[in-house]
Parts: sequence; C-alpha cells; structure tokens
Amino acid sequence: MRSVIARARTVSGALVFILLVSGCAPGSVVTAVDQTAKPISSIADPAPQFTTNATAVTSDGGSVEQGGVHVTVPKAVTTDGSDLKVSIGEEIGQAKSEFATEMFGIPVRVDHTADLSKTVTIEWDVSMLRESQQGLSLVRWNEELGMWVTSNEVITVEDDTATVEVQEFSTVSWTQIWAQKIGEMTDKRIDEPTCTGADLANWVDNTVDPDEGSPNAAIRVCFDPDRDDIVTVRIGNNRTFAQVLQLNDVADDFKWRWNGDDKFDITATVYNAAHTVLDDGDTMVLPPLSTQAIGIGRPSANGSTVIVGSANVGWQSALTDVIALSADAMSIGGTKNPALDAVIQVLFECGGSKLLGRPGTVADWTRGAVDAIGGCADEILRPDSEFGQRFETLSRQLIAKGGFSSTATIQLNRAARGVSSAFKALKVADLAFYASDQFANSLVGPLVWSISGRGAASAIGEWSASCSDTASDSDRLYRNIALQDQFANTSKELWQYTGWAAAVQNGVAPLQTCTNEYRQELADMLPGSWADAKAAKVVATAVMALSDACTNIYSVGMLDRMKQSGFVLNTPPYGLTLDDVGTMGLSDETLSEILGMHSEDLTCNWFTDSLHYGLSTRISDLTPDEAAIVRGRLEEPGYEREEFGGGTRYSSSGTSSLGDFGESFFLRGTTWIVSTWSGSAPSGYTRDIVENMG
Repeated sequence: MRSVIARARTVSGALVFILLVSGCAPGSVVTAVDQTAKPISSIADPAPQFTTNATAVTSDGGSVEQGGVHVTVPKAVTTDGSDLKVSIGEEIGQAKSEFATEMFGIPVRVDHTADLSKTVTIEWDVSMLRESQQGLSLVRWNEELGMWVTSNEVITVEDDTATVEVQEFSTVSWTQIWAQKIGEMTDKRIDEPTCTGADLANWVDNTVDPDEGSPNAAIRVCFDPDRDDIVTVRIGNNRTFAQVLQLNDVADDFKWRWNGDDKFDITATVYNAAHTVLDDGDTMVLPPLSTQAIGIGRPSANGSTVIVGSANVGWQSALTDVIALSADAMSIGGTKNPALDAVIQVLFECGGSKLLGRPGTVADWTRGAVDAIGGCADEILRPDSEFGQRFETLSRQLIAKGGFSSTATIQLNRAARGVSSAFKALKVADLAFYASDQFANSLVGPLVWSISGRGAASAIGEWSASCSDTASDSDRLYRNIALQDQFANTSKELWQYTGWAAAVQNGVAPLQTCTNEYRQELADMLPGSWADAKAAKVVATAVMALSDACTNIYSVGMLDRMKQSGFVLNTPPYGLTLDDVGTMGLSDETLSEILGMHSEDLTCNWFTDSLHYGLSTRISDLTPDEAAIVRGRLEEPGYEREEFGGGTRYSSSGTSSLGDFGESFFLRGTTWIVSTWSGSAPSGYTRDIVENMG
C-alpha cells in the first residue's frame, strides 16, 4: 500500500488555493473573504454581556475573582505604569449555529490605554464539564463583525481549571463543541446484498460466498456479471464496526469501486475521508452496516488463479471507527462544514502516518488510534506544525470552494478548531467498550470471499525461454499454449483440438534462441513432464523441428505464407508423430524406388488440421546414374515442364474424391527436389526453395 501522506497530498494537490485567514494572530479578524458571498449562516453569535462594574487594577498588580473566574494581573503589566480595568461578564452557556452546538465560557474583558508588557492569567472553573468535554479553544469577540473569532493562545485544563495566558486583549472567552457521551454499539445487522444471479464471465470457474446460509456472518457477499469480463462483487459489512477489505497478491487492483449510497451526516464525512486517504488500489475501508461494490477484472497472470478478498479489523478500521464514533458524539453538522471536512481529512492523514503498518490487537489499534488522534488534533491547533499548516491550507481551499460569507467562515473555522480541541481531549476510556473482549470475540475472521478462474492468457509465443532450465521452460510452454481459452473445454484432450498443432508451432518459437543440444534435452523430457503425454509429444516434435534444416530452405515470406494458410511444419495433428503418418510415395514406381533409397535425406512435411491435406518435400543428392534415370522418366509425356533457377521443374496434378493432389520434381544436375501435395498448394513453392537455396 502506498504511503498515506503521499496519497493525501495527491488528493489535496488537485484543490484550488484561495486565501482565508484562520487561526489568526490575537485580535485579528478575517479580512480576505468576499463579503458578498452567500451568507450561509443566519444565526448570530451570542454577544458578551457585562452587568457589573469593571475592577481597576493598579501597576502594583492584583487579582479579580467572580463567578468561577479568576484573573491575575502581574506587577508593572503596562508599559507606562497606567492602571487597567478587568470586567467579568455573564455566563453565556450553550449556543447553536447552523454548523455546531457550542458551549461558551464566561467572557473576560481587560481595558488598557497602553500596551501590555506581560501576560494576564485567566482561570475558569470548568468542573461542570466532563473530562471528554474539556478540550477548549480561546475566542475573541469582534465588535464590528459581531462574531467570536478563534485565537491561538493555548488553554490548558488541569484539576477542572482552564488556564490561559493573554497579552493582547479584547473580550475573550472559551468555547467547546458540545459533546455527548460516546454510546455503545448495538447488535444490528444488514440485509444480504442483491445480485441478479446471471452467469459470470467465461473466465470464472467458481465463486465462494462466506455468508452463504449464514445471515450473521461478518460480511455478506454476492456476485454479478459486468461489461468487459468484469465481475461485480457486492459486499455488505454486517457489523457495527468498520472492516478493511484486502485483495490477495495474485489479484490485480479493483477495476472500479462504489462506496455506497450518498449520506450527509458527520459519520458520512468521516467515512468519505477514510476512502480518500486510506483506500488503495487493492484495499478498501468498509464502513459499519453498509454495502459497497467493487469490480474484479480477469487476472493478468495466465493459469488457474484464485482471487481472494479478506475482510478483517486492522489499524485502518480502528482509526476510522475512533474518529467516526467520537465525531458522532459531538453536536456538529455533516458536510455543510468544509472546515470540519478539512479537520477529518487531516486527522486521517496524520493518524494514518503514525499507524501505517502497525501490528497489534483490536485493543492495541484502538489505543494507538486514540493517541495518534490526540497528537494530530494538537498539531492541527498549532499553525506552525506540519499538519497545522496542512489544515490551514485545506480548510481555506474547501471554504473558498463553498462560497461562504465571512460571518459563516468564522463560525465554520471556530467549529472546526473546537472539534480539534475535543479530539485532543479524547481518552481511551471513552472507547473502552470498542476494544472490549466482547467486541474482539465478535470477529469471525478474517472472512474471505473468492473467485476461482483462468487468468488472461498471453499471446501464443509471447514468453521468454531460459535456455538453461528444462523444468521452467516446460512449465512456461504449458502455460503459454495449453492455457489458451481455445483449449479450455476439459472434455477434450489437448491433442484432440484441431488447432493444437498450429498453436504448438507458434508457441515453441521463443526456443529458437536456445542451442540444438538444449532443445534436444527439452524435447526428451517433455512427454514425461505433462499430464497429457500425447499433447506433449506434439510439442517435443515442434521443438526439434526448430533444429531442423527445413526452416532454412524457405524464405521468411514463404514460411509466413504457409502458416497463414493453415500449414504447420513437421507437426502432425491429433497427437500423431511423423512415424505415424508414414513416408512419401510417388505415382511412378521407378521414381518412388529411387526416392526410397534416399529416405535419410532432408524431408520437410507441412500438415493441416486434416490428415487428408498437406504437403511433403524431400531434397536429395542423386548419383549421376540416378539423375539420368530420373530425367528420363520425367521427360516422358504426362508432366508439365518449366525452366528456372538453372534446372527444370516437372509437375503433374489431378483431382480425386478427396480433392486436388499433385507431384512436383525439380532437377538441377544431381540435386532433386520432390514435393507431393493433397489439397491446395501455394504457387511459387518450389521456386522459393530453389531461390532460397541458391
């Protein structure tokens, strides 16, 4: 699987950059947003209310306390020694915008006429918040916009007290995304995916469905045919936790994937981000209680293949579930908030980089995911960190793409930073149920589905011979020739196919680069190395034919013509050997007798799919007396005569119930070229031999 960060950067690189100031310096406001953009949010922020008089603090310093808020002013805090005034306002409490439900703290205002040379410490009592709710962000009231704008000062929480150091003042408070307790999962199940039951592609021999007859199985699967020999696999995650689908090594990448029906809640945002960051060519996150689909193509490696898809829990699914369960517990919207989308995506990018390849149990992965998310959320809140910068860039891009107004943008960004603070405060204890023994024992896995079939065969003759390993070359020959689709019908032996001999002759071509000695060694071992010994003998004959001088007596053009016309050199059909088909005979007894005396001379036999049709040629070196006898017989009536190449060609032909037949004799000195044929013979055949021999 490729690097999580590399994949994430590929995704983000396609987005368009536009400036949006977020995570601003203290006191700053959003200034680079189109004020005429659509005002997505029509709900105003709650304004701070101050009903009591401000308390003056002199240059000697002091403290002010009211309603659970304690403000500490150090000595000589102003640059000119002037006094300052501290105001503590009324509690704001919960406030709901279109993007989130937030909890605001008691506002604090410090008025001063000169710059502050030191920080003022503010402490809030937050004992009313559960530990999981104590991830707080500092916000500043912008009078002009009427908005609470996030600021970069860090609030720490210890012993139910939130503390922050502030040097540049307007009115400040804290905010927190209202988070409910994370609920336990229930024992829900989904219906089985629906498939048509139509026949799958021809390359598929069998499929295995892990939930057949078991509606409680962890995954439910069915198979459908698709175009281009693709098999559609519909997969239902039948559990309330995410799983990871992984193809085995022999499978190619998914041809396509479908992530399920569109949803628009916060968990849908999480799972969409999981697909974007964690999915790979052969890996896919399966969200809980959902159905997805993938396309499986015919394997590129030829031969019998079993494509296996396994579904199990891994670090990817643990990371996804922890983010989804935590986000679902927060009072935030779904895809309406692009800044939140940016937080979720960056959490996956950062968390994935920390967990990539990490071994362990469900409990280990859950603990690791919580730790990683907490650290990543902390980075998101720091603009000077790698993932803080990543969040800033991505959120700007997504918000700008949505065309939000400046008012909505502030609320969007504030909600996103509040979510980051909530994730930062996430504890393993909040998710103890997720990693419990009950959860671990509910896993029946890894469950696997499989597709058994034949990989796509390479073109006949497209393989490389080792020329040193007969066992390897025998196997490569078998895979290249015997595993072709045309020989897939197992009711026949290979040698019984009419196209077997022709396929063999083309298939052995790569062995031309090997030595004659090696080809002889390979031919000797072939019949004993294949289950179909008769078919292997045909291959052995073809291998030895490569060492035959026959290939040297023809031009390349004639060899191609013969093959294109359906002729195969020195390889009889139907598993027969050259000994089985006998020797050449002539109609003239005298000529046949002389020819028989040269049976060891070069003989080249061309066969077709029928034993009734073929062509045989013998080249002999006669004695002068034999040459004189042959010429005398050929000069008699009944033979057509043609002069070329320094010699004379004599021929005769006829037709029988089986078709055309004929004989050809070329005599030049004592060189005698004899050809007989049954069926059609290519024109210029003898002339090509004469010209090629010189």
